[in-house]
Amino acid sequence: MCGRVNGGGSERFLNRFQVFKIDEGISDTAVDLLRRYRLSHGLLIADSLIAATALLLDKSFVTKNQRDYRFIAGLQLLSYPKPFTVAP
Repeated sequence: MCGRVNGGGSERFLNRFQVFKIDEGISDTAVDLLRRYRLSHGLLIADSLIAATALLLDKSFVTKNQRDYRFIAGLQLLSYPKPFTVAP
């Protein structure tokens, strides 16, 4: 229904990404990451789920928020590309 309201914009947006479903293994890993890094590094629940998904599926990912993840061992972070600029 949400896609109908905005002319399918949500679907077009989501189609740009690879979407992974959260399973028990990802959930358990996210909880482990929270136990390990919540207090020491301020890891948030959503960030722990993203990191756990990448770790368990052996996927790298791009983020502008490198500082939110760089302390997690084994995580494959890719630099966010710099925007294209035209020289004057």
